[in-house]
Amino acid sequence: MMLAKGACRRAGSKAGSENLKPMELVISIVSWNTCELLRTCLASLVPRCRAGHTRVVVVDNASSDGTPEMIRSEFPEVTLLESGANLGFGKAHNLIAAHSDEPFVLFLNPDTEFVEDAHERMLEVFEQHGDVALVGCRMTNLDGSVQPLGCQLTSSPWTEFAKGLVVSKSTMPLARRLLRYPDPLASGFVNKIYGGCIMARREVLDEHGWFDERFFMYAEDVDLSRRAQAAGWRSYYLSSARVIHLCGGASEKAPGRFATLMQRESMAKLMEKYYGRIGKGAYVAGTFLISLLRVSLVGVAKFGLRILRRPVREGLEDSLRKNLAMLRWALGLERPSIPG
Repeated sequence: MMLAKGACRRAGSKAGSENLKPMELVISIVSWNTCELLRTCLASLVPRCRAGHTRVVVVDNASSDGTPEMIRSEFPEVTLLESGANLGFGKAHNLIAAHSDEPFVLFLNPDTEFVEDAHERMLEVFEQHGDVALVGCRMTNLDGSVQPLGCQLTSSPWTEFAKGLVVSKSTMPLARRLLRYPDPLASGFVNKIYGGCIMARREVLDEHGWFDERFFMYAEDVDLSRRAQAAGWRSYYLSSARVIHLCGGASEKAPGRFATLMQRESMAKLMEKYYGRIGKGAYVAGTFLISLLRVSLVGVAKFGLRILRRPVREGLEDSLRKNLAMLRWALGLERPSIPG
């Protein structure tokens, strides 16, 4: 049943702000063999958490690198939940539902670092906007450069095909104009909040579902944003709250082309969820065409460089390996192997 847009939501509006109790937040971090990254994350985060207001919970997915021991010895104030297996991103975060009752939840990657009280600023958005379900913040690289906010078009077989055709490192300026990539330096309402640092209103999670556990990793953030929007809630991107994010830091320990393959696998499941088997088939066919085209173009480029006796750049080789993996996935010859 959809929440009423009246009194229930006005609890966070200006009219009800005088009677607001101090907001409480639980920060959920899922870790799998990210001991050093997690140590940096917690060292930057824990001192910024106000006692009695914010607490941190780490769900460890059966790490073998000493992560649980590190947490117990260095961060005793952090709650540790050991899942006993590699459950993936969404399913592990969902364990928080039974181990917390705070009205707000921050889903945070272990490859992040806090340089300011970003979580406090994100909480203020809920106080200012009673119809906001999800809040994201500005993600930056170590050098301070701002990471793109992400395409805001509704994910469909067609939009994913269009993204595959025009999005690359060299074409990003054009892609951002064509595919609704918002300015990451400007705050405002968006259609999607992407993973890494997502704050959610718990009543929305409880009413409309936490992360869909069919997604081991990737796409669960897009799905959550879509479900919240369908239920009449809004998402907000807060550029003034900044968090450092080492892209891929949480998944680089996985073998082979895990990230590439799992992204395709999860997106295919998303297409099937919203567009049925035909939608999934269209996405797989689009992936095949795009990867075949790119493999051919890279092959021609490599041949030309060899004719000219010029070195082949590593970026070109990496593009070839990535698109070959996508091609094998589309043909059903390779699937992501979930690491234990």
